[in-house]
Amino acid sequence: MNYIVNKIVILLLIAVIIIIFACSPDPGESSPAVSPISSQFILKWGANGGDGTSGLNPGEFYYPSDVTVDSGSSVYVIDYNGRIQKFGLWTGYEREWDTYSGSPLNISYGIAIDSNDIIYAADTYNDRICKFSVSGSSVGTWGTSGAGNSQFDFPYGVEVYKTEFVVVADNNNHRIQQFDTSGTFIRAWGSEGTGNGEFKNPSAAGIDSQGNIYIADKLNHRIQKFDKDGVFLLKWGKNGGDGTSGTGNGEFNQPKGITVDSNDFVYVSDAYNHRIQVFDADGGFKSTWGNQGDDDGNFQYPHGLAAVGTKLIVVDGNNHRIQVFGE
Repeated sequence: MNYIVNKIVILLLIAVIIIIFACSPDPGESSPAVSPISSQFILKWGANGGDGTSGLNPGEFYYPSDVTVDSGSSVYVIDYNGRIQKFGLWTGYEREWDTYSGSPLNISYGIAIDSNDIIYAADTYNDRICKFSVSGSSVGTWGTSGAGNSQFDFPYGVEVYKTEFVVVADNNNHRIQQFDTSGTFIRAWGSEGTGNGEFKNPSAAGIDSQGNIYIADKLNHRIQKFDKDGVFLLKWGKNGGDGTSGTGNGEFNQPKGITVDSNDFVYVSDAYNHRIQVFDADGGFKSTWGNQGDDDGNFQYPHGLAAVGTKLIVVDGNNHRIQVFGE
């Protein structure tokens, strides 16, 4: 009897080992390749269905500048005139607001949202950051005019890493400022110049899954990458990012928007080349699309970007519309 039991146990062990090896990946096999979001046009919206004309009615735009998406896939677009509009991606316009506690937003360029669905708006001409709930209720604000810590001169772009920190592209101070989500100053870095970690009118920030920060260094026509503590990592653009503009792949003419998807692909709105460029996290060129125009998939000075799942939302600034690409 014991002989039979032992034999059964041995056979079961052999079967388990065979199953484990059968289910284990071949050491020679690589993980499935991931790809950037597709450039396939999906939809657009704006005045007259997004034909390139401006408007001030609900669901229309007047030089929209940035976009963000909440955890429920609602889309928030900020206009040059300081109006924030909320949309369902497929259902359209829902609501709008243009004040913080009764104080009008004044020519606002940047918008972002944290993992708790709190919205951060760069109220550019008022030199402040304003926080809102997704229904538009005022939550908090910080910033005054100046060049000191927590002061701004034309804050242009804003981005949030989870609920850990907020990054502001302090445009005319040629620097980046970092805060916690309550607005407490953490650090600042940068000054005007073309060296590593220097800027000329930075316009936007993107943050990857590890908290690395990508800056659209607008008038240096390049992208700079930093770790979450502001330590310079790398840069790319024409001639390796020396501050000159260009039209080739991996070159820029005033990049104004940047975002990073869940696979850490980096998307840049190359505004004066009227196109979107896509890179890996090390600045390796992947793809590009768009030309100047108002046809689907073309742009007039694209600005802000937002990646959500398999879709990329593009603010088509001077066409006064939103375009969505992907699958």
